Amino acid sequence: MDPNLNSTPALAFAIASSLCFGLALITSRVGLRTLDARSGAAISVPTATLLFVLAAPFAFDGRGFTLQAGLVFAAVGLFFPALVTLLTFRSVEELGPTLTGAVSGTTPLFAVLAAALILGEKVPPHAVLACAGIVIGVTVLTWKQDAVRPGFSGWALAWPIAGAVLRGLAQAIAKLGLTLWPNPFAAGLIGYLVSTSTVIGADRLRR
Repeated sequence: MDPNLNSTPALAFAIASSLCFGLALITSRVGLRTLDARSGAAISVPTATLLFVLAAPFAFDGRGFTLQAGLVFAAVGLFFPALVTLLTFRSVEELGPTLTGAVSGTTPLFAVLAAALILGEKVPPHAVLACAGIVIGVTVLTWKQDAVRPGFSGWALAWPIAGAVLRGLAQAIAKLGLTLWPNPFAAGLIGYLVSTSTVIGADRLRR
């Protein structure tokens, strides 16, 4: 079978994920007009978790479960989407959705590096060049002089960059867990359950 055909569903999922991420940046900008980042995350992540729980009776399959895989998914949930959501919302507050989305485009670079370091994957030179080209292209296309609030500080870029690093790291670690238990729904369910506890705990700690 043509390997390009095998990659078609993965490519479609990746594009759909990017579209959802862009929509999330826009809608979060609206919500953050009245709530801070931690309160927003304490609503956003549990809402997604609720959808996972509602779908679990129909989509969850426990066959092939291993404790090691469950622990890997739980470890991912400690920072993705919990911490990544907090960082992204904070970035949207400081920089706006346009610049946040542009800087978040560096995620592929960190994902490639994490895959090489954690999974031992061989990264061909053309893949590195492709990632760099995507990052540069997205940045050039989306950068606007009026995209940030007055008094913008370069240190604020640390929010989306940190989010991109953790997002790329989460992809590599999640793949490690999926090699032990190839169940994407279970990975999402476990990760979001842990993330829900994380963001609610962070919100309660703040109060």
